[in-house]
Amino acid sequence: MGVREQIHLLNTAGHAPGLYEGLDSTTPSGYVLSWDAANLGVKPSKPPLNSPYVLAADFLVSSNDSVVVAAQFNFNASDFPSGLTWKFSMVAAIVDQAGTARARLYNLSDNEYVTNTDINTTNTGPTSIQGANLTIGAAAGNLKTSDKIYEVRLQTDITGEQTAALAHFGTIAFRIT
Repeated sequence: MGVREQIHLLNTAGHAPGLYEGLDSTTPSGYVLSWDAANLGVKPSKPPLNSPYVLAADFLVSSNDSVVVAAQFNFNASDFPSGLTWKFSMVAAIVDQAGTARARLYNLSDNEYVTNTDINTTNTGPTSIQGANLTIGAAAGNLKTSDKIYEVRLQTDITGEQTAALAHFGTIAFRIT
């Protein structure tokens, strides 16, 4: 049987810290309570941002498959702190025959690929590939600052005369700094 643990959530005066910001139905979904030392209280806040921010993982894609949609998700860049650097990345390998493993991010809402997300490898061992910095904004090809639906699209292209190639995609993610 497990050992019970008692947690004391009292300040140095022996009182429970106060909630100094409102917590009600207007608080965005997914927020957590965090300590604010300046105000000596807790407040609702966004949880820490994980990097890599995994979008999809563990796919085998044949060149016979055309384009495979590995994930579809809603995203709004303005939901995150400004000043972050965003990159699209993958770990992938060609596992059968010669070919190219390719990943791209597609903005389904605006019918456009996101600039700097066309990344690929021809290596036969697991290879980490990272695209250039992504631009946040309203222009075509940017990660948008409004709610949009995005897709992670995977593809394997054949090289030469063979009839097919196979790629293993490990993790496809945003790298955020």
